[in-house]
Amino acid sequence: METLDGVEYLTVAEAAGRRGVTPAAIYRAVSEGRLAYARIFGRRVLRVSDVDAWQSAGHGGRRPGQGRPPKTKSETPATEEQP
Repeated sequence: METLDGVEYLTVAEAAGRRGVTPAAIYRAVSEGRLAYARIFGRRVLRVSDVDAWQSAGHGGRRPGQGRPPKTKSETPATEEQP
């Protein structure tokens, strides 16, 4: 996290990690105009407040598959025993 003139900024990777999404989701939100970014020293950075507001608006979230319970034995395909 970088601070410049009292404003905290995150890199794309940091923003993705903070929100539990992929960097591609951050880039997609930027390209769709849902998140703004700035270039500081040649790096794309996003304001922490913008990233937090984007998440609370219902965008982003956990990556697919995270937090799913493991399959139970009844959900796995049955195998026949060989004599």
